[in-house]
Amino acid sequence: MSVRKLLNLTLIFTFVLMFDGFFLGNEVSGSGRGNEGSFDVAEHMPFEVSLLDNFHPKLDSTLNLMLASRLRVPVARQPLFSEDKEWFQISVRVTEGPYNLGLLLHMWGGRIGSTGDDYLEALVPKELLVPLANRSEVVKIEVLTPPASFDEGKTSGVTGNAVSMIRSDIWNDRGYSGRAVKIGVIDGGFKEFSDHMGIELPSLVYSRCYSSIVDWTENDISACETNSDHGTSVSELVMDVAPKAALYIANPQSPATLRDTVEWMVSEGVVVINHSMGWLWDGPGDGTSQRSDSPLNTVNYAVQNGITWINGVGNERKSTWFGIFADYDKDSVLNFDVDTNSNFVQLVEGEPFTLQLRWNDSWENPSTNLNLYLYPYGSTIEQSVAKSIGLQSGAQGQLPTEILSYMPEQSGRYSFAVVGMSGPIPAWVQLQAYTSQVFAIYTSGYSISNPSESNNTGMLAVGAASVTNPFLINPNSSRGPTPDGRTKPDIVGPDGVDTASRSIWKGTMQAAPHVAGLAALVRERFPDLTPAQVVGYLKSFADPRDEVPNNTWGYGFARLPFLPPAPPVGFESTIVDTGISLSWSEPFADGGMPITGYLVSGAPGILATTTNASRLGVVFQGLSEEVNYEFEVLAVNGEGNSESVSLKVALSGSEVIVGSGNGSLPESSLVLGLGLPGVGDQALRGASRLVLVLGSSFIV
Repeated sequence: MSVRKLLNLTLIFTFVLMFDGFFLGNEVSGSGRGNEGSFDVAEHMPFEVSLLDNFHPKLDSTLNLMLASRLRVPVARQPLFSEDKEWFQISVRVTEGPYNLGLLLHMWGGRIGSTGDDYLEALVPKELLVPLANRSEVVKIEVLTPPASFDEGKTSGVTGNAVSMIRSDIWNDRGYSGRAVKIGVIDGGFKEFSDHMGIELPSLVYSRCYSSIVDWTENDISACETNSDHGTSVSELVMDVAPKAALYIANPQSPATLRDTVEWMVSEGVVVINHSMGWLWDGPGDGTSQRSDSPLNTVNYAVQNGITWINGVGNERKSTWFGIFADYDKDSVLNFDVDTNSNFVQLVEGEPFTLQLRWNDSWENPSTNLNLYLYPYGSTIEQSVAKSIGLQSGAQGQLPTEILSYMPEQSGRYSFAVVGMSGPIPAWVQLQAYTSQVFAIYTSGYSISNPSESNNTGMLAVGAASVTNPFLINPNSSRGPTPDGRTKPDIVGPDGVDTASRSIWKGTMQAAPHVAGLAALVRERFPDLTPAQVVGYLKSFADPRDEVPNNTWGYGFARLPFLPPAPPVGFESTIVDTGISLSWSEPFADGGMPITGYLVSGAPGILATTTNASRLGVVFQGLSEEVNYEFEVLAVNGEGNSESVSLKVALSGSEVIVGSGNGSLPESSLVLGLGLPGVGDQALRGASRLVLVLGSSFIV
């Protein structure tokens, strides 16, 4: 039996990251030598074997345990519909189209949510679980778990200017501010969002807001102002970088509603999505999933439809353990260290804890059966307060995962253990606190979240570094590699920035929206780029932290390149002494690099390049009155040339005499004689630093 998702816990407003100060976590490189052979511990745990005999094979461990214990567990974020029924938000896996099953559930009194080719989501009373599981087309029924926010919480200290660090201010000054670009922010809650509209946030925002997996509204911001201010702060940061972008927000509560949200954003023309959240693992760690509603496949759908997907990698560096299944004492219990067959976590009363486990096995018919247990420190597995004991025996619908959840009734230290029940010993196992509590023994690598572990080249997985020191990685920022050995994160962005909706706060939830804003600016400047090309552009201009991408920094700290300057302004002409005086003013933006000079050209056959940025004019003498001239001027910096500005000039046929006073020369102008007697190469060399081309070249 596969355990996929646990029951939502009532009124979870946010997922809380534990302090390191509760206890000192120890980083290890992974467990040592493992056993060869198979597990067989039925004789040691007869209480589990007898319990499994009463499990329904199509219900997940959470549902089976609740039915067996007759516990009454309310549904998260949702009131009960009646006093005599307990309702569950579930995902139903089916072998054929779910439409008829949905009609049947509706007739039975359930409420139907999103559907797909191989699934449907529904809100059903407890009494319908077993009758539904007995249907022949049903493969598996699992409790749904909402996404987890990558939030380290508010902090204090010194903040910094992220926009200058990532150079978005330079692009904004040059006119790239996200205009005509649509950005989607998919998050868990947007509390007090409307308070900031018209100030830090746009006056007009488009929304799709969920109150449950079966209830949602469009363009009613108040319906999204629940749960937390996480999404509000994330949206602020996106708009700090791309202030003219159009903003779309949504708060999906399940994998299928995430897919529906992205389909809505695709229909609205969104081209960048920020997702500072994570979901339970639903694939083998290679960036793929066999489930059509997996967030990994939703990322693929978004990219296929032209969306660049930006995702935080998570803050689980100290909340993850990865290694081989070592069993030094031959008791079929995983050794987290040489002499330790349990790990430890500090829990706080009233703060939910979710622990997920996956291992190397088939994701179609897994044959290794592992169990997961949580029990008070100093007690034994038999005294577990929570467990996940789904069966993996090679049957359809089973997956190599276990997920347990617990709401502590008192604060304290708890142990968790992994027990091999049957089947071959896996090559590796991976555990992670979905709610970000710190492990006593952790392995900082292999901590990338879902869907940041995606292998899609149009998705950018973002780690976090301090805005006050961009060479200092956030100690909790998740790190690679992925279980199949790919380098993650892809890039790192700034955290520790102050926002109006929060004080200073940290984590990859902050880093990702900065990078999403950069992606929007890139799309504005280069509207024809594909998502993979946008990702490649941002990687190529990141400030590297190593000679090659690594599993801490990826390609480096995110920043945009400097730009060529804006064009000169105020380009004017005046007829003076048998010639034409051209003058201009400095560009309104230098692209982040000093102006090195100006290039002036005129048709036919005139080209002058100044190498003095303070020279804002040039005079051409010896021009023909029979020719109409068109002059252009552009500014130059280390990144290239600006766009040009032009004007057309004619000498008008009037008699112009040298020294007649028909015009005055600007002090910053340079006189160029074209074909005039006595004005030659040596004279120009003495006059200025300038290049003059008129049929032949003059180097001056």
